[in-house]
Amino acid sequence: MRILVTGSRGWTDGEKMTRALGPWFSFDNILVSGHCPKGADAMAERLWAGWLDMTVAGAIRKGYIEIHPADWKLHGKAAGFTRNGEMVALGARVCLAFACMCWKEECADEPAHVTHGTADCAGKAETAGIDTRWETDGLAVLPGLRQGAGDDGEGQHAPAQPAGRDEQEHGALRGERQARSDHATPEEVRE
Repeated sequence: MRILVTGSRGWTDGEKMTRALGPWFSFDNILVSGHCPKGADAMAERLWAGWLDMTVAGAIRKGYIEIHPADWKLHGKAAGFTRNGEMVALGARVCLAFACMCWKEECADEPAHVTHGTADCAGKAETAGIDTRWETDGLAVLPGLRQGAGDDGEGQHAPAQPAGRDEQEHGALRGERQARSDHATPEEVRE
């Protein structure tokens, strides 16, 4: 089973990542990462390799971690977004998004929002029908979601109500997601 991780370069909360990623760990699962040398990608790779009792390089070499580094020379500023699309197109059981607030001084987007690469990858995963679960640094505002939505208080994330949709439409979307029989619960993953 492929477990896709995306996240901000500024992500530093190892405890929160351990709680979110840990239930998905299995020797049969593959961690899929954009392989950024700092932040969420690097932290997820270190955790996964540690659980395997391997180095990150060893886990990559043996196929337990699948990396997709962005090709900045070929794609320029679009490299991260291109890589995100390629990772999502390969499919995954779940996408875990570790989001921090955008910190780029040159960014004119309002209101406060998560980093663009994380929003892009998680958004593409959601559009592709991949179960996408968000963790935030406590400051980030999730794209298209009302603040505070999605966390049931136990580290699992329920579908949050998209901004501007009424409860009836949201209920229909939730029903479609729950009707997908190919998705295991975290408890089933642990067994």
